Amino acid sequence: MNDTQTLANLFENALLGMLERRGEAIRYFASQDAFDYMKLSVAHWHPDVYWNLAAKDGQEFDASGYDKDYFSPEEFILLLDYERVPGVAPLLEALEAINEAAEDNDDDDIMPDIRLTHSALALAFKRDSVINKLAELLGDKMPTADNLHQVIHIHDVDGYCEQNFLAPADV
Repeated sequence: MNDTQTLANLFENALLGMLERRGEAIRYFASQDAFDYMKLSVAHWHPDVYWNLAAKDGQEFDASGYDKDYFSPEEFILLLDYERVPGVAPLLEALEAINEAAEDNDDDDIMPDIRLTHSALALAFKRDSVINKLAELLGDKMPTADNLHQVIHIHDVDGYCEQNFLAPADV
């Protein structure tokens, strides 16, 4: 699969499922003064998506309301753990297909796949359905749609690409 729009549709469905499933926890942590942003990264070779919460420098989240093993902000969501959430399984299958295609082609250059998967994830976050759900969960911490990159950082965690895929090119 190398179609950004199709992959973005799969990400959108998975994000909506995860925002519904983990909405209470997102609201809980985002309402704290320590909340800075959410950071996401796609590991298409596993396949998985990592979704973590970042605290402001020098601050920590109060996780006393949650089981720390289950609701850790540092490992907030590993998508693979939620395969039964609506929308997640088709996305994981698509990520696996991307990985298999790269392996079949003996392609050592993973940059196109990193750009494809992270760009599709960023596109999904720009969809009205996801923005509306985020606004409901983040409340007054939700920026305008044009500034969503302030609270959502989409990065390649392995350092192949340093950009925030949700940020405008000039940021």
